[in-house]
Amino acid sequence: MLQNEQSPSPPLSTMLLNRTPVPWAAGCEALRALTSRRAVTAAGGLLLKGALAGEALLLNVEPNFVDGQRAYHYELALPPESGLALSGEVTPAGTVNLLFGPEALSADPALLRRTAATVARALVEGGLDGRLPLTPVARMGLVEVGAFDPAPATIGDLAMGRTPRRCSEGC
Repeated sequence: MLQNEQSPSPPLSTMLLNRTPVPWAAGCEALRALTSRRAVTAAGGLLLKGALAGEALLLNVEPNFVDGQRAYHYELALPPESGLALSGEVTPAGTVNLLFGPEALSADPALLRRTAATVARALVEGGLDGRLPLTPVARMGLVEVGAFDPAPATIGDLAMGRTPRRCSEGC
């Protein structure tokens, strides 16, 4: 049973996907080529970095390996106007890891929630299976920065702002 259900992040009309401005729907369609199970496995996973800038999502999504060379998060640059960045990966094993940097410890929890939910929503609307679990590290990170407590269990739950019921509230 899920509780603490919040409305998903408000819809955005645009995203800057891999440094190219596109309407939201077109960005999600472009993500489909990257987020299929076959594509994720072939790429050795996906690296991603996302942030909000006004009413736009800035999102870079790259294969973990390109022409046999490993990619790195620090190579996924976001424009200077980007807000608090969320970095992560989708693994070939089918897990999702998303983490904010240490600057998130002093950030507004509502902004952190909105950023995480918007990145997750873009990925799910872009074809990523919403049932993929968030790693324990990702879940703990979302709690530690104050974005969620308890943390969502799956990328789909994160996209919808849903969190599991606490056992103290009746399991």
